[in-house]
Amino acid sequence: MKRIMSNSNTHSNHKKAEPEVQAAPSGVSSSETAQYSEDYNDDDELLSPVLHSELEVHLETYASTTPQTHTDWSLLKKFDLSAEHQSQVQGVRKNFGACFAGADSYFHYNDADTMSQIISYNIDLNLRIKTHSENGVILWTGRQGTTDEHDDYLSLGIEKGYLHFRYDLGSGEVDILFNGTKVSDGLWHRVRAIRNSQEGYLEVDGRKTSTQRAPGKLRQLNTDTGLYVGGMPDVAYFTHRRYYSGIVGCISEIVLAGEMKLNFDPNTLGTEHNVETGLL
Repeated sequence: MKRIMSNSNTHSNHKKAEPEVQAAPSGVSSSETAQYSEDYNDDDELLSPVLHSELEVHLETYASTTPQTHTDWSLLKKFDLSAEHQSQVQGVRKNFGACFAGADSYFHYNDADTMSQIISYNIDLNLRIKTHSENGVILWTGRQGTTDEHDDYLSLGIEKGYLHFRYDLGSGEVDILFNGTKVSDGLWHRVRAIRNSQEGYLEVDGRKTSTQRAPGKLRQLNTDTGLYVGGMPDVAYFTHRRYYSGIVGCISEIVLAGEMKLNFDPNTLGTEHNVETGLL
């Protein structure tokens, strides 16, 4: 597994010069600009500059000329990001995240603790995402060995640049669309997907959709595939051709139920497949 690393200064006996306060680079959303200066001067935690014009140009070119199903690791090598944003989850900082390459690139969780949060009457998903993908699956959990369109599943994905939160509890699908902001702009976005029994809503950067309700009477999600993040194998088959690939981009700070943080470390809970990981 490759890891995103940054250069660190060699220790010496000379006294360090005080770091200068730097302006936030272009491409960083306004909500994160104030935090940038503080993090830049935290010399022990600085990894590298956040984003620069070369990255922006590369991403724009990639998004317009490269098929979403093509795996191009040169793009991910450009995602050398610092911990410029302090998580809204108390006690979490310098989050370990993952960058995905679109086709055949994903993280998979199937441990009891994670699935107990997924297979229940309620779910609270909170994460950060950065991508230029106009279409792709971000999160998925469903049923194995079946093609029934009304089998239980839950997904978070991007369609034409907009975020969709879908689920079917066995008696009909609900599709919750956040159309206020495109999340395919290459900036970090804070995303929250909430399901309380049959009702659910989406929240992006603090803005909420209206609450929608799944049809029928069933209220519990019953899936057995585990939770896929960033993509999954056989995307078109399992999603009934709603999606054909995972995303090209990075995800960090996945928190379930406000307290359980998923670590993108295959030595702990999840397993990775064609993923680059590091501090984001």
